[in-house]
Amino acid sequence: MNQNPLPTASDDFLRELQTRLRRLSYTDNTIPTVSSDGLWGPQTEAAVRTFQRTRGLSETGQPDFETWNALLHAGEEDARHHSPCAALIPVRNPAVFDTLSDRPELVRMVQLLLRSVAEVCAFPHLVEVNGVYNEDTASAVAVVQQANGLVPTGRFDCDTWDALAVMYNLENAKGQCSAR
Repeated sequence: MNQNPLPTASDDFLRELQTRLRRLSYTDNTIPTVSSDGLWGPQTEAAVRTFQRTRGLSETGQPDFETWNALLHAGEEDARHHSPCAALIPVRNPAVFDTLSDRPELVRMVQLLLRSVAEVCAFPHLVEVNGVYNEDTASAVAVVQQANGLVPTGRFDCDTWDALAVMYNLENAKGQCSAR
């Protein structure tokens, strides 16, 4: 894949742009998830273009001043309404997850957490946040389990929660919560 740096943009600017777009993609399935590699390429341009379309901006695919301001505002709104930054703690009551598939609000939280660690885990498919414990969710759970030395069953349990919580907390410790 040929990825050329965007003219006149620093790697740090591109990483920040990509990180903000990636964070928004956790709660907005229309925005493609991009890697925060600091390189300008078709994936980043597609994410910018989609963001512009969803915000009613000129669809140029370029991170102009208007797009950047909208992205900053969207990130602040998203952080306030969707993604609390408190560290996740272990769950000691296994019954919490016994009826997971019957609790869409809990499934949605798990899916949001899975999306937040998607770049670290390299899931085969990005998990849709829809509150349904489906095949894609189970597949992502199995990847988390395997990455953490657990048996990859795809069933969500306390050990899986603890592993996912550690991954989430480590990702947030890298500065993802600084704006919240």
